[in-house]
Amino acid sequence: MSPRNPNDMDEEEFVRVFGITREFMNSLDVPGVPADDMELAVNAPIFLLANVDVKNGLCSGTQCIVVSISEDYVMVKLKDVPAPRQARLWPIPRCNFTVEHPLLPLAMNRKQFPIVLAFATTVYKAQGMTIRDIDIDYTGLMPRN
Repeated sequence: MSPRNPNDMDEEEFVRVFGITREFMNSLDVPGVPADDMELAVNAPIFLLANVDVKNGLCSGTQCIVVSISEDYVMVKLKDVPAPRQARLWPIPRCNFTVEHPLLPLAMNRKQFPIVLAFATTVYKAQGMTIRDIDIDYTGLMPRN
């Protein structure tokens, strides 16, 4: 007899077989994988987490602005690119992410948009960018006299 698909199990059977809840699995923050529960808004800045359309510049790390949101895709425009490509809207579909995590007794499959909110960026991501305005917060970095 082959093992049952975890997606076909009710919560009680899932906990009995695997010893964890789906809520715990969904709460895990796995690098490179978008959160299970994502709150987006129109005009929110985002980074792509996957290569969606390399030929047209939709690569992992590309900055975009959310234009519209639906159940199946997020419509975005590229941020800080020349006018012809900036005006075009690009659909970002949901993608399947499979993750093996040391805390999990099974591989986790998550279907989510390959994006993350980008209200801030690291100095490494900013290398090579043309930035018009910048705020730097040194709070807590410099010792007080």
